[in-house]
Amino acid sequence: MILWGIFGVLAAIFLLLLAMVFIRKLQFDVIHQNFLDLEDQIGGQVRRAGFAARPSYACEYKGQNVSISFTSEKSKEDGRRYYITATMEAKAKINFSILSAEWMGPSQQDEKRTLIPLQDGAYLMEPRNSTQLHKVKLPTIEAQLERIAPFAYILMAKTGMILERTSKNITEDMKAESLLQLIDGMFNFKKTVE
Repeated sequence: MILWGIFGVLAAIFLLLLAMVFIRKLQFDVIHQNFLDLEDQIGGQVRRAGFAARPSYACEYKGQNVSISFTSEKSKEDGRRYYITATMEAKAKINFSILSAEWMGPSQQDEKRTLIPLQDGAYLMEPRNSTQLHKVKLPTIEAQLERIAPFAYILMAKTGMILERTSKNITEDMKAESLLQLIDGMFNFKKTVE
């Protein structure tokens, strides 16, 4: 009798794990379909390694290589937090980061860092070398941020650009229209700082 009880508990745990993998696969299937819709609109290639693997997307947009992927992490406050990561080729005049003040948190905003508030302090620009700030036009950068916000951070270097945004609803935020708007906004932002 005890063996049947143990078997029943193990079977229930196995079925729960199987259901969790199946739900994850369904979520990834929706994102895969969104990437395929984007591929239909602007070309590119969708990559997916296997059954329950995360899909990713790569294309060339207006002559620039672009890739989009996503990751997740467990959070005590929010359960599971997703991050959408987009990269694009770029040739910036200076290296800098633009960080969301909310994402960054007050503990990392110390006085030793050179942080320039943008959009009423919602974002903070941190140049690698503050003496080179004259090479970029802050009002133009600030205007372009509206097209790609919200995001956690942008890393801009002389060879490329990385943008990461947090997502509460990954399947909705990864729709082809949203991603195309993000890619176009990144392209326009890149042109501003080149």
